[in-house]
Amino acid sequence: MTSTSLPTGSALPEPHAQGYPAFTPGSTVTDAIDWNPSWAWAAGAVVSDLDELHTWAPALADGRLLTPATQAQRLRTGPVGVPGISYGLGIADVNGRLGHNGELPGYETIAAQLPQQKATLVVLVNSDVDRGGSYSTTIGRAVTQIVTTDHLWSLPSPSQTGENRNGNEGER
Repeated sequence: MTSTSLPTGSALPEPHAQGYPAFTPGSTVTDAIDWNPSWAWAAGAVVSDLDELHTWAPALADGRLLTPATQAQRLRTGPVGVPGISYGLGIADVNGRLGHNGELPGYETIAAQLPQQKATLVVLVNSDVDRGGSYSTTIGRAVTQIVTTDHLWSLPSPSQTGENRNGNEGER
């Protein structure tokens, strides 16, 4: 996976999509091209491309890079307070689909697999100007409603969890 990295510098590696966030005063949409991605480090600063996320999602779900004991431990997911969703050691179970989503200002990602069907879902979005929910979740839900109707990708919006975009409960 030569296009995947954890940037430690102040720039995204080339080539990359322009990211468009609305994290500025007055929620004005801006270009995040000069924003330093390293602040998120392991919490979300890994950058990749579509092809490599399509490789990574099945490996994450089936544990081929781990010992069977380690994979079993990480799949012991626990509830997060939303029906159909649980979380383990760096892996989410969203209605049977194993993987992870991610977000940096201007970018959103989903990389997950439905193991029993070997159906891999990868969504890359170059905006986080969400209105009532994340674009990546909206796209992921729409795709899975067509392809795997019994295993929807559906994460709650901030309004459903009582959080605003900054993670503060109750404020909007």
